[in-house]
Amino acid sequence: MIQLLDAMVLFVLLSIAFALYGRPQMKDGGGTWRRLVGVACYGAALTCAPLVAWGAVAVRDAGMDSAGQVAVIWMGLSCVVVGLLIGPPLDWLRSKHPMPLATDPTTLARVADIARALGIAPPRLRIRGSTSVSLETQAYAGGLVAPSIVATDGILHRLDPKERDAILAHEMAHISTGSLWWLSALPATTGVIGVLIGVSLTEGAALLLSGVLWVGLHRIVSRRTEIACDRAAGRAVGFATTANALAKLHVTIPIEERGVVSALAFATATHPSRAIRLAALRHEASVAERDAIVLDVGAVTRQRTLSVMALVIWLSVIAVGIAFGSAHGGWPWVHGILILVVITPTVLLLAARKRRFRDAARRVRRQTVTWDVRLRRLGFGLVGALIAFVLLTPKPSSEKDGTRRAIGALFVLSAAAIVLWTTAIVGRRARRLRREVEEAMRDRDFARGIALESRYPKRVRRDPVLRYNLAISKAAMGDRVSAIRDLECLARDVPRMSIALSAQADLLVDLDPERAVGIIRDGTIQEPEDPAVHVVAARALRRLARLDEAEAALERGRALDPDGADIVAVAAGLALDRGNVALARRLADEALLRAPGDAAALVARAEVSIAEGPWNAARAAVHAAKDAAAVSPFAFLDGAVRDLEAKLAASQKT
Repeated sequence: MIQLLDAMVLFVLLSIAFALYGRPQMKDGGGTWRRLVGVACYGAALTCAPLVAWGAVAVRDAGMDSAGQVAVIWMGLSCVVVGLLIGPPLDWLRSKHPMPLATDPTTLARVADIARALGIAPPRLRIRGSTSVSLETQAYAGGLVAPSIVATDGILHRLDPKERDAILAHEMAHISTGSLWWLSALPATTGVIGVLIGVSLTEGAALLLSGVLWVGLHRIVSRRTEIACDRAAGRAVGFATTANALAKLHVTIPIEERGVVSALAFATATHPSRAIRLAALRHEASVAERDAIVLDVGAVTRQRTLSVMALVIWLSVIAVGIAFGSAHGGWPWVHGILILVVITPTVLLLAARKRRFRDAARRVRRQTVTWDVRLRRLGFGLVGALIAFVLLTPKPSSEKDGTRRAIGALFVLSAAAIVLWTTAIVGRRARRLRREVEEAMRDRDFARGIALESRYPKRVRRDPVLRYNLAISKAAMGDRVSAIRDLECLARDVPRMSIALSAQADLLVDLDPERAVGIIRDGTIQEPEDPAVHVVAARALRRLARLDEAEAALERGRALDPDGADIVAVAAGLALDRGNVALARRLADEALLRAPGDAAALVARAEVSIAEGPWNAARAAVHAAKDAAAVSPFAFLDGAVRDLEAKLAASQKT
């Protein structure tokens, strides 16, 4: 039983721990000691709340083990969530170096202007670089001690300046509306409610019902705060501009916005669908701006209906869990229903992922998985299987059966602990080195990552992921010869890594397209379902003026990824080569609709602009493509940009 003195001691210890953890963010974000102490005490009070609730109700019944388990679990989760919100946003993803601060004076001036409009102090803005060909478009707010913003480079470079301001305003609205405080309180609130309703439930029902509560409460609060932040951003920079920015961001996210699965996923997701968000903006906009926000009324109606249905199902499951999960005669099938509700939102989101993102993630996982990852999966699989077994099977009928069950559970837990401990200790150095190289790639400090190769040559040779990332870093620095050589060795040593073959061919498109085509043929044998392989082949064949073969390669890629913007961009170039400028313009515009601000799509549009004229418009398009290629170091479009500049110079002379 938790006594008042125990709770006070725990509160003091947690306050000190949160203050120490939040001190670096206070210095980094320009916070004050007063706010640091206040936030630390607030976080400690939240974390202690479930245990205090358990102590209060346990006064009447000292044998409430199920409520105690709920309190302890949600105390731990609350501690994690509060810690994440107190520290710098996404800082847990990094090992040593902080994310670089934004230095562009225009962007910083706009941040200050928007902060004044929202009534808050200007937060620090940090930039998170992308490690993909197409720049990521994400933004985050955090750091309760001294709030700050993290934006990926795609926000700054793929959106128009006004649209960039709208996304930054949305993140700053998370600070001005206090939504970070609400989100930090959710685990503790869930724990307190779970303790109160878990008084008469079995251990399994109490734990699972608290999980169901978390799933629903998190989504209800998060969806409302997202809408509130959208509206605040609209008031700060304009509702039509905010709607345009959100429409572009929803195009770039890996979740489809069509079909039944997608609609169900957004009905249970933490963020509303694009249709719901645009409808909320249009409702708040002035008459002058309202007409500029185009709505799909049918999509809005469907999403609202599904959201209400999801809410009704959630409340019904809670009622069923309370009614049939009683400690006196509880039914085991109730556990299955509760587990289904807990995992359904995640399953729907995974199922709604766009095929190209899903296939790319599966391909990378399959080709780059290492032994420590396999062992870690085994360990977590054992733990998950044990939890499912305990929750879904009825209690043993005799003391002897209970003893056997406990011994078996202890054996499985011991095996899982040994496996996870092995991966944590033995694979720690390799994971740290991978993270340092990835950090260097994100920070565009490629020399820092490459220097690690000479410091840890043996570890690099044993790790295919490190070898691949270091080769790509060399290519991004301009040393394509070394990168091609390293990728060739990697593909020979690890035949399953066809991404090494496709990357090698991508680098050879400008240097030796004939060799690139030969490499791609080998790559398609090993990975025939990778559309990126066929896109690289089409680019190389186009350089060789083998247009029929290039179109055939694109068709193979389109069959695998009908919505791929890179496929449409290459198709625009092929149409231009055949003299069909109108089709090329349509395809280039379509590529930009599918991937706003993408470097490859901008290159395709620049090619069409040179063919159409006038020269001033073509020059502006070429400059936009050149700037996009410069900030997308992993797109390797410098050869295409040189061709654009040569064509532009030739068109000026004519």
